[in-house]
Amino acid sequence: IKKPEPFDGEPKNWETFWDSVLLYTGVNHKHYKDAPRYIGFVLSYMTEGSAATWRRNFIKAHTD
Repeated sequence: IKKPEPFDGEPKNWETFWDSVLLYTGVNHKHYKDAPRYIGFVLSYMTEGSAATWRRNFIKAHTD
C-alpha cells in the first residue's frame, strides 16, 4: 500500500489525502492502535502550505 502524499492544506486535496490515510492505516492497523501514533502519522504528512502551519501550531499547543 502506498503511503499518502503530503497534504498542503488545500480543501480540494483533503478527501484524496484522507482516503490515503485511512487506507494505509487500515492495512497497517497494528502500528496505529493508539491516538498518539495515529496523530503523529497524519501530522508527518502535513508538510506543505497551510497544513504545515497548522501542524506547527498543533505541535506547539500539545507539547511542553
